[in-house]
Amino acid sequence: MKNLFLSLLFFIISNIAFCQTNYHKLLDTTAVWNFSGCYGPPPYYTSYYKFKTDTFLNGYQYYRLLRSNDSLVWYNFNMFSASILREDTLQKKVYILSNYTDEGLLYDFGMLAGDSAVIINTGCMNDTLIYHLQSVDSVQMSDGSFRKRFHLDFDTWIEGLGSLAGPLRPGCLTVGTSENLVCYYQDNQFMYLNPPYASCFYSHPSQYFNYIDTNNLWNYTETYGIGVPNYTTLFRFKKDTLIGGQTYYIAEATADSVHWHALTDFYREDNKRVYILHNGTESLVFDANANLGDTLQIFHDDMGNPALCPDTCLIKIMGIDLVNTGGLYRKRLHFQYLNCPGSIDYWITGIGFRYGIVKKCFEYIGPPALELVCYYENDSLMFKNPAYTTCFSVWVNADVPPSSKDEVSLIMTGKGFYTFESDVIIKQIDIFSMTAVKVFQVSPCNNKTDLNLTNLPHGIYMAVVYVENEKKYVFKIFI
Repeated sequence: MKNLFLSLLFFIISNIAFCQTNYHKLLDTTAVWNFSGCYGPPPYYTSYYKFKTDTFLNGYQYYRLLRSNDSLVWYNFNMFSASILREDTLQKKVYILSNYTDEGLLYDFGMLAGDSAVIINTGCMNDTLIYHLQSVDSVQMSDGSFRKRFHLDFDTWIEGLGSLAGPLRPGCLTVGTSENLVCYYQDNQFMYLNPPYASCFYSHPSQYFNYIDTNNLWNYTETYGIGVPNYTTLFRFKKDTLIGGQTYYIAEATADSVHWHALTDFYREDNKRVYILHNGTESLVFDANANLGDTLQIFHDDMGNPALCPDTCLIKIMGIDLVNTGGLYRKRLHFQYLNCPGSIDYWITGIGFRYGIVKKCFEYIGPPALELVCYYENDSLMFKNPAYTTCFSVWVNADVPPSSKDEVSLIMTGKGFYTFESDVIIKQIDIFSMTAVKVFQVSPCNNKTDLNLTNLPHGIYMAVVYVENEKKYVFKIFI
């Protein structure tokens, strides 16, 4: 018994010593911080931070802080102009270099209770503060490890996490207009939840975003087209039908926003799940209830040849985060194919797949045919793929053959004011909303006409111009 007690005591002492010497870096490129803003009207937005390696100066590796509002598009975040950071892991100190000239102390994780230090205050007053360390304790991470927590006059720090007011904001926590730490991740794994918050995405709305909604519009671009620019394909759900006691919706597509054609499958949504009825068999398209690590059997279009590939694919949820859409946050689920070829894809609640409304079988041997560019609700842009600078690369009207001479031209003379000019007589101009509802019509019967469309709601519209030679032209206009 005595030997057992001594062995246990040695184990405890060894682990205590290990915890004291196992320093956790702040400048870790695998780490992501999730902060919630305490200012502005609800719903409060979420900010993400991470570090990237920047440059070597005087033999030291420096890092730059990046910020994102949606975890998709990252940009440099500087409280001081051109500020970069380095970390001395032996001294457990973090320094900030402003304008590549003046370096100051940002964090000292080697302090003991009662110590003081002069810290660069980048968060609030662009000045220095004298910090007094009141006490030191520890907090437990999700993996069972412990990190030191420093209670100072103006702030609280956690080793490896930094200030609870932001990585570059020591001393800003008491001001009351700062961001506040919600969650911390390493290597895409959740590590810490700040106790005042119940979940990592405190700004996430409680309501579910419906995918099948006749007010929604999806804009996909062809990814396999030869030459650029590629044409744009629009999708929508138009009307419902009753099949076997269930209400299903029909999806429609168009290449010009005017001539829509119905797709052959039927869709329904129930309990945050989307289903497809394909060749008389219903399959799951996606499940927004899925959690990290779950596996799902989802639909995979066999393109009329079941021998080519199965109708369903087994996927595994690899990660969950949020996407900002018009100030609200939607759940995004990243997944990996387990029994079907293909790269990691994702699904956004209410928006759907990044590549097409369903997966196509020919994507086995080539890239996805479609890629989401923009998503609309009630004719208002709600989400744009950050890979694209504009929602419409080009509009192609199948009824108008390519011509070396434009018979109709469009001139914007002011916001909501447009002039149409033609080499031939303009017989009629129709204005459609992005959901193909005609909102305006005029029959000028001349070569030039001026339109005042300022009475229409702000948004994107399509103008269809009919001329006397029976041709018609389609223009995108903004109000």
